[in-house]
Amino acid sequence: MFGDVSFIFISLLMVSCSFVQADSNSLGLDVYDSRPMAEAVIALGEQLQCPITYEDPPFEFAGDLRPVYPGSTMPVPKGGRISFSYQKTDDTLGVITQLLALHSAVGNAGDFSVIQTGDIYNVIPVRYKNKVGKPVDHHSILDTRISISLQDTNMQYALDAVCKAVSKANSSFNLGLGQTPLNAFMQTPYSCEIVDEPARDIINEMLALHNQSLKDRGAPILLTWQARFSPPISTAKKQSYGVSFRRISLQSPDSMKMRVLAQRPMLEAIKLVEKRFGETITYEGPPYLCASDVWEVNGSVRGLVGGIINMDWDMSYSLAEVLEALIQAPIGPRDTPAVFTVEKGPTGKYHVCPVAAKNEKCNLVAQESIMSKEVSFNLQTINGLQFTESICSKLSDLTGESVVLGAVPEKLSDMLVKHVRASISINSQKVRYCLTQFLGEIDTDISWKLLFDPSLNQYQLILYNKSE
Repeated sequence: MFGDVSFIFISLLMVSCSFVQADSNSLGLDVYDSRPMAEAVIALGEQLQCPITYEDPPFEFAGDLRPVYPGSTMPVPKGGRISFSYQKTDDTLGVITQLLALHSAVGNAGDFSVIQTGDIYNVIPVRYKNKVGKPVDHHSILDTRISISLQDTNMQYALDAVCKAVSKANSSFNLGLGQTPLNAFMQTPYSCEIVDEPARDIINEMLALHNQSLKDRGAPILLTWQARFSPPISTAKKQSYGVSFRRISLQSPDSMKMRVLAQRPMLEAIKLVEKRFGETITYEGPPYLCASDVWEVNGSVRGLVGGIINMDWDMSYSLAEVLEALIQAPIGPRDTPAVFTVEKGPTGKYHVCPVAAKNEKCNLVAQESIMSKEVSFNLQTINGLQFTESICSKLSDLTGESVVLGAVPEKLSDMLVKHVRASISINSQKVRYCLTQFLGEIDTDISWKLLFDPSLNQYQLILYNKSE
């Protein structure tokens, strides 16, 4: 069992990626996370059946950070996406190198290199942006060389001693111990005389010993470790890293891997599926009425608590099969805030919408999405932007909810304004269908998402162009 030990390491939500259907020799992963590389190497390690360790770069540049909720002074990594596919190969080092290059190419925080130590691959940050946004070279805290005697002790104590020795020898960063398989490490004897060795090599040696024990017992997992940086919340002289251990599943390595950590995990998962299949998929979010699903500060809602989706699927799955699997995937670590269904509309587009959501008492109850309302109206000489605003107004009138059009990107706004219809007649049609059909007539890549903002008690209709 994993337990928090001597170092309290805060990893708060941010919120696991894309392409067309691949052949039978192709694998891939989809990641949307506050630390996308950290989750990508876990997914890749499962596919390659090997431990890949990960170390954060320092997060100093304001552009790489965001407040944990609006108005908060506590920063968390802004994060991003990684969409990666590759062909089955025995060249593990080459595949990891491809992943690192993609990470940098899409503009995620930090540049990385990889080194191999036996069966362990170490992903190490080599550059990051400093406080003024300038890329600078980085020397990992785990390159710190230490000398320490570890005699007649256990692996848990030894790891803690290594972290303390690194902190003592390092002028810039502290190193603490985060989550470990506490019971297993406490029961694993360990002795070693360490003389001027990099800390990473010592931790890798302990990892290799423990993983060999797991293999000998036929366990369906391996372990890896990650060193995560705690973004600065003050001008403290030394910033902190925490070393934690993660499981790697040895089951279904050939499946597609999706890892999502988000305030709206289903929304971000839908975006990744959209990119992978090259199809627009609309999403309608539930109202967030349960207090346990939102961040509150001084009685004011500031954001969503969010959740995690870890889902694997066979690469041969169709879009419909992936969506069906997705809406049934558990959202951890708390109870799901909603139950979703998938509809295929008259235009062939897929719509993901809630059919149940938590009420004020945090009970899951039937919940019809407001986009299921039927509307009828006749409009004369109207452009695309005006039509969308009319939809929001109609929904507000029909439901008593506040429904507004969110900010529209300038290029898309110009496209909508230029699309003028002499007349539009709609008779008892679901809002999601008529809106999708209208936008598709302008450009098949234009789609929408409906999100509820609990801080404003308001629905926002978000328009976007999938190709941009």
